[in-house]
Amino acid sequence: MKTQLKKQLDYVDATRIKRQKMADKVLDRPELIPHLLDLALTENNTTGNRAAWVLEFVVKKAPDLLYPYLDQFCEGLPGVHTDASIRPLAKICEILLVAYHHNTSGKDKPPLGDTHKAAMTEACFEWLIGPGKVAPKAYSMQALLLLGREIAWIHPQLKGVLEQNYVKGSPAYQARARQILKKLS
Repeated sequence: MKTQLKKQLDYVDATRIKRQKMADKVLDRPELIPHLLDLALTENNTTGNRAAWVLEFVVKKAPDLLYPYLDQFCEGLPGVHTDASIRPLAKICEILLVAYHHNTSGKDKPPLGDTHKAAMTEACFEWLIGPGKVAPKAYSMQALLLLGREIAWIHPQLKGVLEQNYVKGSPAYQARARQILKKLS
């Protein structure tokens, strides 16, 4: 099944149409999710990038399909090193944390435990501090803002990082940093 999925990912490119088309196939066959996740987290190449893009589209539409694989997702975050994969994984972290913190009813709330939150915190700080592109940094800022509601040390650290990197950040970085800093005040 994983080999077949890998072959299908060869036809996915950066266009939204192709990513969505492949995500729809996965949504129709949720048993593919652990294989897609494995490719996204272990293949630091074009296949891994494509798998991460598709996984993001799957999670946007049906985040609960990832819940049984949260351990695998969080354990694999430190092993991803390509910018093209980091961006969708950072977005997935943001999606999960928004669902966790804004879903007061508990229904369809991600079952995030302390180990999941710790892994996402570490990954998001790495992505925020590292030399990568702006989009994963922006998603990481939002994720860390939400994580800081429960983990006391995060907000002061986040504020320090944003203030330190603000001047040398791009206009897009500065815009998101201003929003987050305003919420931290």
